[in-house]
Amino acid sequence: RDGGSAQAAFKGHWQDLERAFWTKEVRIGRYSLERLSLFLNHWLVAQTGEEISTRSTFTRFKSWHEQSRQPMTQVLDSIHRQARLYEKWVHEAARFDGDLDPAAMFLYRTEAAELEVVKPLLIRLFDVDHPLPEKVVEQALADVESWLMRRAIIRRPASDYSRTVAGLIQDLQGVDPEKVAASLRSSLMRLSRPGNYWPGDEEMTQELTSAPIYYQPKTRLRAYLEAIEDWHRGYTRSNSTSGSRVRRATMSIEHLLPQRWKDNWPVDTLQEQIERDNHVHRLGNLSLLTQYLNSSVSNGPWVGPKGKRASLEASDTLLMTRQPRRVDDWNESEIDARTADMTRALLET
Repeated sequence: RDGGSAQAAFKGHWQDLERAFWTKEVRIGRYSLERLSLFLNHWLVAQTGEEISTRSTFTRFKSWHEQSRQPMTQVLDSIHRQARLYEKWVHEAARFDGDLDPAAMFLYRTEAAELEVVKPLLIRLFDVDHPLPEKVVEQALADVESWLMRRAIIRRPASDYSRTVAGLIQDLQGVDPEKVAASLRSSLMRLSRPGNYWPGDEEMTQELTSAPIYYQPKTRLRAYLEAIEDWHRGYTRSNSTSGSRVRRATMSIEHLLPQRWKDNWPVDTLQEQIERDNHVHRLGNLSLLTQYLNSSVSNGPWVGPKGKRASLEASDTLLMTRQPRRVDDWNESEIDARTADMTRALLET
């Protein structure tokens, strides 16, 4: 009806969205959805600032298009360009090695934390038709990532995120491009419900002092430990970096004090046993390793030529293992001190 060619629109814009990348099923909680369907829903939420169920995407799109009065060829062109940018992020985020740009790192970490629901906000910040200044986008992404990952680390519920993300997008409508980051930060700081507030340093520190963080899903736990290793390498705390970022999504997660500690790490009293059990799954007792340890080493003693400390030498490229390798007796006080250091790394990240 716009007077354009449907065949040209298909070949120029839509045909590209029928490749295997877009027809792949993406897991969302307990169900799966074709990636293209999910992307179109997220794109529409980014346009409207409304919470839209995936079942309502087409109906809401029709009414949005009638209100926008944009030619359909122009809409298809926008969707196609946004989809190509999104596909680039996904491919980048899947790389194991090297640095990532802020969008790809944001995508990697939020996907590790199973937070698909935030993607409309990512699309809004990278709107191909209304590009924002690079520094503004970087600051906005850093704040949103902090809000989401802090909540994930201390296991705050995510059930309110869909409505919250739509509200954050709504708040940005009409905001001067130069002020988007400041406006978004202000909106995040105003969030106050248990389901959406932004945790501060004091709460994070208090929670992580004794939290059995190992029980979190391993993809997100690995992402936390990777962020800590990257902090050690200078990617957060200074402008100088040591080598490259840690390899992503491939390292094993190891307890320094073993889960089965009683055979080789005995203590005398019942109270000491309880304390030791309580420390096993804390942040300061966990590390990335470049290779899995066999069971005898993993549960073996700390010192000795075949001890666990010696086995850490195989992962000597990881800066997070350097401090434990200097210790002759790995115990609860060492775990507490390392938990505090690792918490600081997470907070600065």
